Amino acid sequence: MNQYSRVCFAATTLACLLTLNTRANPPVASPELLPDAELTDVFFLDPEQGFAVGDRGVIWMTVDGGQSWQWTRSPVSCRLESIHFIDSRNGWIVGGHSHPYTHKSTAVILRTRDGGKRWSTISGLLLPALKQVYFSDAKTGWVIGNASAMFPSGIFRTQDGGRSWSAVAGPRSGGWLTGHFGWHDRGIVAGHDGALAKIMAARSEPLRTASVGPRHLRRLDFSDTRRGWLIGDGGLILRTEDAGEHWNSLGEDLPAGIARQLDFRAMATFGEHVWIAGSPGTRVLHSQDGGEHWDIYPTGQALPLRAITFHDEYRGWAVGSLGTILATRDGGKTWQRQASGGDRAALLGLFGEPNQICWELFASLSGDEGYLGVVELLHRMPIEGAAPNECSWDERAHRGIVAVGASGADFTWRFPVRQRELKLTATQIQDGWNAVNDGQAGDYLLEHLVKKIRQWKPSVVVTEPASPAGANPASHLTNQFVLEAVSRSSDPLFYPDQLTALGLETWEVLKVYCTVPAGEPATLDLNTSQLGPRLGCSFAECASAGQGQIESEYHPAPVRRGFQLLVNQLPGKLGRQGFFSGIPLRVGGSARRELGPIQGDLQQLARAAQRRRNLQQMIDRIDNDPTTGAAWIGQANDLTRGLSRAAAGNILSQLAAGYHRSNRSDLAGEVYELLLQRYPNHPLSEAAAIWLIHYYSSSEVGWRLRRKTRFRVQQAGGTSVALPGSEVRPAGYLELEETQPVQTTSAGTAAIGLKPHERAGRAAAIGRLLERTNPGLFAEPAVRFPLAAAYRVQGLSRDAERYFHALTQPGVDPHWQACGLGELWLKHATGLPPKALLTCSRAQQKPRLDGILNDPIWNATTAAPLSSARHDDHDWPCVVLAAQDREYLYLAISAQKPRFSTNPTNQRARPRDADLSAHDRVEFLIDVDRDFATYFRLAVDHRGWNRESCFGDLTWNPRWFVAARDGEREWTCEIAIPLHELTPQAPLGQDAWAIGIQRIVPQAGFQSWTQPADIKIQTRGFGLMVFE
Repeated sequence: MNQYSRVCFAATTLACLLTLNTRANPPVASPELLPDAELTDVFFLDPEQGFAVGDRGVIWMTVDGGQSWQWTRSPVSCRLESIHFIDSRNGWIVGGHSHPYTHKSTAVILRTRDGGKRWSTISGLLLPALKQVYFSDAKTGWVIGNASAMFPSGIFRTQDGGRSWSAVAGPRSGGWLTGHFGWHDRGIVAGHDGALAKIMAARSEPLRTASVGPRHLRRLDFSDTRRGWLIGDGGLILRTEDAGEHWNSLGEDLPAGIARQLDFRAMATFGEHVWIAGSPGTRVLHSQDGGEHWDIYPTGQALPLRAITFHDEYRGWAVGSLGTILATRDGGKTWQRQASGGDRAALLGLFGEPNQICWELFASLSGDEGYLGVVELLHRMPIEGAAPNECSWDERAHRGIVAVGASGADFTWRFPVRQRELKLTATQIQDGWNAVNDGQAGDYLLEHLVKKIRQWKPSVVVTEPASPAGANPASHLTNQFVLEAVSRSSDPLFYPDQLTALGLETWEVLKVYCTVPAGEPATLDLNTSQLGPRLGCSFAECASAGQGQIESEYHPAPVRRGFQLLVNQLPGKLGRQGFFSGIPLRVGGSARRELGPIQGDLQQLARAAQRRRNLQQMIDRIDNDPTTGAAWIGQANDLTRGLSRAAAGNILSQLAAGYHRSNRSDLAGEVYELLLQRYPNHPLSEAAAIWLIHYYSSSEVGWRLRRKTRFRVQQAGGTSVALPGSEVRPAGYLELEETQPVQTTSAGTAAIGLKPHERAGRAAAIGRLLERTNPGLFAEPAVRFPLAAAYRVQGLSRDAERYFHALTQPGVDPHWQACGLGELWLKHATGLPPKALLTCSRAQQKPRLDGILNDPIWNATTAAPLSSARHDDHDWPCVVLAAQDREYLYLAISAQKPRFSTNPTNQRARPRDADLSAHDRVEFLIDVDRDFATYFRLAVDHRGWNRESCFGDLTWNPRWFVAARDGEREWTCEIAIPLHELTPQAPLGQDAWAIGIQRIVPQAGFQSWTQPADIKIQTRGFGLMVFE
């Protein structure tokens, strides 16, 4: 890339970023997708005129009390969550969409001034996705929803009818699901994991409730100024008599079958009357005396209900899954169905976690063939360490499954899981469930699965594969519980309360399939590159819209997905020919929607699909030989000609990721720049912008590109000393030959020949554009901290310091706040350090690398203890020590093994970048420039085997030295890393690097030096390593 090309980058690539914040909503959903869209809220102006809103931007309207419902044109296709009118003409709807891969969100606010005949968007908003709206008059209103870096409280108020909004001050929240604003300047909000807060004088403050565990609080309402109601998962009903200051549980007064097996989602009040419904939607609870006594009424259907409203004590409506609308004229005693896009699901996915969903299958069967599909997630996602996303994982799972053409996803709150990387056994997983379920987790899970099968009445169930050898115990548990639940769901002797108290019916599933790991035999194969004629793209392309809601990086789908038939109730071979072979489900019937038209010219679409398959095969070769794809950048037009913009953007992103994996981050940078130039509205453009900022601002990457590095990790030579189960080679200090920096010219590609200040200038330029065009993304600390590091390189320390001061304001994530305070403390050195400090002692003499840790240097060093946030590591403590001289960074590990440690041993020669996943290991995450984004990652296990990477690039292979001793109850390790492998200039006294240190012990747990920490790295939790 010549100098002119680099100037063009600033003028072209960055100008394309101007459209990042104006990305269009997805096209309006096809008409055949609207009837089964889940409905989230219902509002009636009077007994005749009402509205219902929900997924795919759907707005239904009735003027005859619901006898007929008509679709009203919507300007958006995203999920709409709440609707409110103040009179017969003025109304508002709120909702939003989440961005794939970055998991940020954008609010949608619709406004009508003609009684709902026409709706228009209020433009120019920077708010995150919203969950509820309330207006007290034409000017004054409230909305609540997700929290973001720019708006940490997730609560907003307007005084101009919604044209502009001001954020309510308060601590960073996890987002809100429901609220009440019936007072002039006060309110109460509730949400995830039992969170509750009050709003007074434009500020939110946390409130306490009765202990509700990990349940979400779903609906909040008040019948007068002091008496209020709060409902949630697991039959939760709370009541307050003092305007929300204190709450008492009422769920204990309900029949056991109701309280334990209903997840409440919908509530309405009218005077002393209270109505509550949820999932399953077979029952509505009604109290006419403020909750002292309860009547339970049948609805005549089982689909989950999400919202309910009453115009008076007799006339009410309820809405929910598959577009269901119910009505009552007798106070809830009887209900009639007024609308629905189906009575049941044809396909039910039962998976442990959202990353186990086979998106391509639902794209094929639901998106293209019209079979109504839903997903139930059985595990509560990892309960430790993970950084909060702007959109919760269950919200993203639902939006992902809707994006591929299915009808919805829900989750179970009772069964928390830890990271799969801990490789817990099936027994350990169940022990964790039992600890929070009174020792009855197995019974509860089986009961829950039977209930979901009886609720959704699927013809076909798909789940995870069995793993009897123990390779994947979480999937194996899911598989076995699902098969047992399928066998019990048709038997009335099992869980009779579900039939009597809940009103469900027995149900026989006709087929059960499980996904099959790659390379294993399958009953059916799904070609993911096959064209879906009604999708207008391949199944894999469609699936990427769902995958992007869960994953943080784009991963291409395998060419084939295999499925094994586990249960087949159909006679003969008919049931083995296809997922729904032998199952007559009429198009437009109870479990299958009307089919839409073919999207475009079929032959042209087929050619594009074939071209994409060929491109996929070409890109796959990069991992084996990256030089084969180096010339493709200049042929980008030819590579993507004939592809849709979505497919072309995916190809470029995949090409960039392939280069990055293959030690060509310079080429990856060029491709990401190309993606931004040509497809600035592509879902992956935001992730590309963040990648480029990290890439250009990173001193680790810059130094890595300026050096020649070659693999040579050594154990010291000398006399071998045998220990039980291992071999340790003691040695003295080894002299290193100097490695010279690479000589580069201006003809280098994406920043490979740029000087540090030039790289920093590129990062800063992208940052300035983001500040103007996408301030919500720009406000994220994951963007701002790398930019602050770039400012320091440019000599703009004051700009960096201004940001650090901004982080001290209330409402900022406390861990990012500590990062900012840490930078100010390093600058001014006043008061106590706000982050953990590791003193890197000055070595008076070089240690003897033998793994024994008896050198004087270690006796003079303060140990950094690693600990578990779960406090389950009392018998396997670990400490780390650090020291340095002019040439080396020295690290030492002393780790006790868990009592029942099963670490395998291996006498083979140590391989390059060994797979350490099955072994007790410690990772050092060294962030030299304190950008809290990129770092060197050095891992060593109990055997002394190692693995290293830089910015995720495993081809970074520095020359470093490891000596380990692996004993029966303890292992120790000494490490020497030449400083010139990490930085061009050795650190001086009082210099500081950011560092994370963590230990992963398979089948035991996770330890770290600082918090938060996670197997999936949390840079905001890094501490500071200060050089003596």
